[in-house]
Amino acid sequence: MTQSVRLWRRHSRNNLFREFLTHRIVRDHGLTAFRELQSRTAAILEEAGQVERAIELLLGANEPIDALGAISRGGETLLERCETDRLALRRPPIVSVAQPC
Repeated sequence: MTQSVRLWRRHSRNNLFREFLTHRIVRDHGLTAFRELQSRTAAILEEAGQVERAIELLLGANEPIDALGAISRGGETLLERCETDRLALRRPPIVSVAQPC
């Protein structure tokens, strides 16, 4: 098995686990609680110097104003090291939860 296949499998498992946890939180606590968790996590990431990841979370939480605040706090050095397409405002993913039978 090649290294790229192993990395792909690990990445796939991580994505599946993240999706599972996302749906579980939304189902058990609601979409608002999930968005608040994303915002709190983004604040922790920004404080730890992981501003790009914080911005992605804020955009995913449908908080573009907070994302712009993180960008402005990051200053020019953040803008210089980020790829333009990573900072593009995008529509947040739609989280849907199947209703239990």
